[in-house]
Amino acid sequence: MNGWLEGWYPKTLYRVSKQLGSHMAYTEIQRTENTGKFLQLIAEHGWMRPQELAVFSFEAKPFAIKYAESICRRLLAEGLVISRTLPARNGTAFVLSKYGAEVVSGWQIIRFGSGKDWGRIKDGVWMPPASWRHDLLATGVLAHIHRKLGWTVFPEHMLRREVDVEKYPDGLVFDMNERGLWLEVENSRKSGASMNHLVKALYLASTTSSFFPFDSAQHLGSIKGAIVGIVRTSRDERGFRLNHWTHIENALKRRLTPNGQLNVHVAWITLKGAGVKSVEFETKHVRHNPQNLA
Repeated sequence: MNGWLEGWYPKTLYRVSKQLGSHMAYTEIQRTENTGKFLQLIAEHGWMRPQELAVFSFEAKPFAIKYAESICRRLLAEGLVISRTLPARNGTAFVLSKYGAEVVSGWQIIRFGSGKDWGRIKDGVWMPPASWRHDLLATGVLAHIHRKLGWTVFPEHMLRREVDVEKYPDGLVFDMNERGLWLEVENSRKSGASMNHLVKALYLASTTSSFFPFDSAQHLGSIKGAIVGIVRTSRDERGFRLNHWTHIENALKRRLTPNGQLNVHVAWITLKGAGVKSVEFETKHVRHNPQNLA
């Protein structure tokens, strides 16, 4: 499960549901668990669509997204979330309402805020933040890692509660042995300072056993590697194919000492609209190459 999702659902609703008939008791308990899980996930990630909530919560079945949409409608009807329509027919995003934030905060020591100010109004029309496509990719990759591998994930939105950090990852993931991986998701051209910060983080995560700048996730394990999410069909503003891995690999090689090497995991992303349809994993072996130092 997700790092924060164990034992969260409201015990009072669970006790009330047990007083019903046997069939209704099961239905009410399941409803309480799923709606509670959805609220928790939205709180942790800042905003989410039913598509990613379904991947996090259910097996890959045809009705999963429809079921997730019905739960989101229930949360909306109860005033726990606010809905926002994403551009280019990319579906509906849900954020916590003030009431929803109060409910989730009441389950644990962490305080969550409302997402009512997420995005902006332009000419009377709501617009998402400029980072929404990138954020959606990161959430999708985390959801598929959690579903496909059963690993614990810790999203960037939670990490940004901490300050004085040079570079935030797009998420942290922890395998069954509490080995943490630093996640970066790439779908646009990076250069200069942005590329340097990214490659430095990947290098430190892959080579430094003591590299762990986030206090809030230390209980989940230690960072001992890196994973990069790359969209297979990325193109630049001119329509040319982008080879993100080649750029990242060459930059990593320039950091390696003679005879040095490291492993980086790649999550190859297939898109559906702006979201993640599927992810395939591969491990890349990066070795020092003097020819790349010029």
